[in-house]
Amino acid sequence: MAKTTPKQPEKPPVAPNGGKSLAVIEEATEPVALAAPQVPEAAAAFLEGIKGPRIEPPRVPIINIMHREGQFLLPTGEMVTEVSGYPLYYYQTRRYYKKPPTPGAKGAPPDCWSADCIKPSEDGVDIQADSCAACPNSKFGTGRSGSGQACSTQTWVFLYHPGSFGRSPIAAVVFPPSSIRALLGTKFEGGYFSAAADRHYAYEVVWTTIRLEQMGDQVVYSVAKPVMGPAIDNREDAIKLRDFRNQFVAVMESLRGQTVNVEASPEE
Repeated sequence: MAKTTPKQPEKPPVAPNGGKSLAVIEEATEPVALAAPQVPEAAAAFLEGIKGPRIEPPRVPIINIMHREGQFLLPTGEMVTEVSGYPLYYYQTRRYYKKPPTPGAKGAPPDCWSADCIKPSEDGVDIQADSCAACPNSKFGTGRSGSGQACSTQTWVFLYHPGSFGRSPIAAVVFPPSSIRALLGTKFEGGYFSAAADRHYAYEVVWTTIRLEQMGDQVVYSVAKPVMGPAIDNREDAIKLRDFRNQFVAVMESLRGQTVNVEASPEE
């Protein structure tokens, strides 16, 4: 069951650059306060009286894209049509399969992969080149459909939205290659993050809602459709968000190595 959509802002923001950006600028769900989710009474009672060290390592769960359904699968098990939050961080990884992975198969290890899009991981079972730039599979036109790249690029977007992703206030959404244009743009035109930065200087302070648009005929896949909401407009909340990002940046970076465990998209 999809989540109930919160109240919409009264005035949607205007597209920057005269509306020429690739970013989708519409009405977005309303941002939440920068506060921790409510802790259940019993858990709060236990935590208040605990003595001695208690270790609970920070973690960042992954939101899966269910391409056939055109929905997101949250870490809580709930299926929703959109996800929202402050995009604290993003980066890209790459992976290559000699044979197309079985649709829906989780954890199918790629033959070669990279955590930074610069150099293949030494853990790859069949490393294709010394560097990603020199790899023939990174050339456009080598994809299975005759276009794109045989070695696909995943875009990891980390959203901050307390109470929406279970215990963790941050979750990562891993988007397939077809979403790069909408999120990051091209060499000639910026995507959503560029538009958010142009309008508000820091894309991280902009409340962002991401929906999905289904594409393809024989093979159905879902593409990111980002929607720009209002930005934080006061120093106190901006500092809170900045400090929270700094606290989790190492944890977010550590997920680069998990690209081999993320379910392959239909495009791969």
